[in-house]
Amino acid sequence: MIPDKVRHTLQNLKKNLQHNVEIHQIKGGFYVYRASSVYDPQTKKSKKTTHYIGSITRDGTFKPKKNSASKIVSNREIFEYANGMLAYSYIKDLESLLEKYTPYFKELVTMAIVKALDPKPLRLIESRWEKLDLSNQINVKLLPKHLGEVLHQIGSEVGWWYDLFAELASDDDLIFYDLTAIITYSESIKLAEKGYNADHDKNEQIGVSMAFSSNTGLPIGCDVSYGSMRDIKTIKNFLNRFKDNDIGLILDRGFSSYSLLNGNYSAGLSALIPSI
Repeated sequence: MIPDKVRHTLQNLKKNLQHNVEIHQIKGGFYVYRASSVYDPQTKKSKKTTHYIGSITRDGTFKPKKNSASKIVSNREIFEYANGMLAYSYIKDLESLLEKYTPYFKELVTMAIVKALDPKPLRLIESRWEKLDLSNQINVKLLPKHLGEVLHQIGSEVGWWYDLFAELASDDDLIFYDLTAIITYSESIKLAEKGYNADHDKNEQIGVSMAFSSNTGLPIGCDVSYGSMRDIKTIKNFLNRFKDNDIGLILDRGFSSYSLLNGNYSAGLSALIPSI
C-alpha cells in the first residue's frame, strides 16, 4: 500500500519530469524509475527500459539519485524541436476537427507528423516520435500493434471521413476532381477488376478518385472503387457524400462526353471542363 504523501509526490514528479515515471516498493522503501521503450532490432519489438532516478520517503520527500563525484552526469536530454513544431503547425488546426469524429485523433496527428518528417514503418513510429520535443507535450500510445488496429478501424469508417472532408469544403467551392486507375497483379484485392483505362491495359485495376478544394488547396476526398466501375457512377457516388454542400467540379476533358454536363442526373451541378 502506497501512502498518500508518497503518491502525491509521485504525481508531481510525473508532471514536472514529463516522462513515464513509475514507483517500485522494495523492502518497505519506495524507489522511483523513469520508464521508456527502445526498439530491439534483433527481436523487432519495442523493449521497455527503466532507469533509477531516486526514492521517496514515507513523509513524501523525494531524494534524487546521487551521482558519483568522479563522474559528471547531465540530466538534460536533447530533443528535436523546430522540425516537429513546424509540421505540427500545419496540422494543428485539423486536430480539433479530427477529435470530433474519432478517439484516435492523437494517433493520426502523430503518424502524420512522423511520416512527413521521416517516413517510417509502423514498428518504428514510436522510437522516431520519442526524438521530438512534441513527445513531451502529446501523450499518445504508439505500439505497432495498436497503430495497426487504429488504421484498420478508421479504414472501415468511410462515412465520417467524408463528413470531415465536407467541413473542409466551403459553400460555393470549386473542387478539383480526378480519377485514375492503378494496375495490380494481386489476386487478393477484392476491388481489382478489368475495366477501361487510357492505356487500354487489360490487366485488373483499382479505381482511385481524388478531390481538392480550389479555395483552400486541402484534400477533401479520396476513395477507391471497383476497377470496372464507370467514371460517371464514381462521380455520382462522390457527390452523394456532399449533399449539403453547394459545390462545383473542375474536371479534365475526359469527362466531356458524359451526360453529367447536361444536368441529367444532378440538377444545379456546376462543372468546368476544357474543350480541347
